[in-house]
Amino acid sequence: MKKTERQSDRAGFTLIEMLIVVTIVGLLSMMAIGSYTHYRKSSLVGLAADNIVSSLYKARDEVKLGKQSGDDKVYCKGLKFVAGDNGGVMEIRSEFNAQKSWGGDDGWSKGSCGQIEEVGDIALDDLVEVKEVGDLDMGECVFFYSPPNGEVSGVGVTCGNVLLKYGDSGEDQFERKLQFNGNTGIVNITNLNTKDEEVVDDEI
Repeated sequence: MKKTERQSDRAGFTLIEMLIVVTIVGLLSMMAIGSYTHYRKSSLVGLAADNIVSSLYKARDEVKLGKQSGDDKVYCKGLKFVAGDNGGVMEIRSEFNAQKSWGGDDGWSKGSCGQIEEVGDIALDDLVEVKEVGDLDMGECVFFYSPPNGEVSGVGVTCGNVLLKYGDSGEDQFERKLQFNGNTGIVNITNLNTKDEEVVDDEI
């Protein structure tokens, strides 16, 4: 009976051992939370870039397919990017004038897009914003497709590249650069942290 009591006295963990275990678990939890937060931010800005490109190609496909908007008019369609605190990404359109016109040395034009109007915002996460348009942290540009072949229209200031960011950290892993090709209408997404470039094209 005495032997059993002595064994019982030695059972369990000491206070120091428990404190060490709790400290290790706490450190591991902090590391896991930090990694998840970084992953979440990077994923959200990546999803925002994908969403923008998908919306842009949707506009291009509607233009190429001749989709109308319920008012018997044919539109040029695309997106407008505005940098700065009050900036964002907007869906835009303008009525397409299919009548050819003589441009002198430039010859006949195939038709033209009219005055641009905003028709809605592209939904982004609250902390995802347009950081730069071109090399400017303030400004705007448009990327616009015109009927009937979905060619890039020269209306407004055509986008060359747009920089998206998540939050105010300034870290490359939380930024994506959209690069617009005015000849092909294709948009590339570049992860500035890994320098990986994704060519996004879903040509119909």
